[in-house]
Amino acid sequence: MIIGPASCLRRIPVALDRKQGYFLEGVRVSIEMIDLAHDRLQNSLFAVTGAFGPERTLQQDLLTAAMADAWLIVDAFHRLADLAQHMPNVVRRNQIRFFHNLIPANGAVNELRNTAQHLPEQIRSSAIDPNWSVWGVLSWCVPPAADVGGEILSCSYFCGKLTEGQRPLLNPSGAISRPVGLMTLSQVPTSVSLSDLYTQVERFAVGLERMTDLAFRADPRFAETYGSDVLICLSLTEADEPPTGQQRQ
Repeated sequence: MIIGPASCLRRIPVALDRKQGYFLEGVRVSIEMIDLAHDRLQNSLFAVTGAFGPERTLQQDLLTAAMADAWLIVDAFHRLADLAQHMPNVVRRNQIRFFHNLIPANGAVNELRNTAQHLPEQIRSSAIDPNWSVWGVLSWCVPPAADVGGEILSCSYFCGKLTEGQRPLLNPSGAISRPVGLMTLSQVPTSVSLSDLYTQVERFAVGLERMTDLAFRADPRFAETYGSDVLICLSLTEADEPPTGQQRQ
């Protein structure tokens, strides 16, 4: 987990400005969504890779789940960067490294996100590239089973109709996370590394937690905090007959 159960982002001070508290809550939940989607995406793509082969069966729902989580990461990162950019009471945010590195990455993310947000317009009015597919291309690499030697698998899933194109694949150079790394979502002409976004989110969360914790500890007014979420479960039993004097609509 990027944000642990004891994180100060889960213990917002009661005396904190309400709007700033909401910004911090929005940041926390966005990071948690990215964290969960990234973990599920790695597991789905690892299972997809293991299903390659003439005598193996690939479940379509694995591919659907992978694309859903890939686009969830894009959407949640866009929201996270917007929240970070407009968070109140952050002095000289452009000089804070974890803010400075996170916010510019939102440019390419926003371009990619718009292709899905405005998909009907994209299909109707855009010149379709030979490598264009409706929901984009999800690419990933799987490192060798052993730390030394073995083959590296470079895979791509073109989601939606693809005309005759080149079927480009990732160049598996550099460090590859386990079980799956270099995860990239592309829609011509924009390409975004989901693995790099996740690294940026991790660094941002660590820096924001440290900065926020110091600020909370420095002000005695912030000693009293409230819980981050509320979960309610109401048990209802359906009666066979309405109570006397009442009519069931």
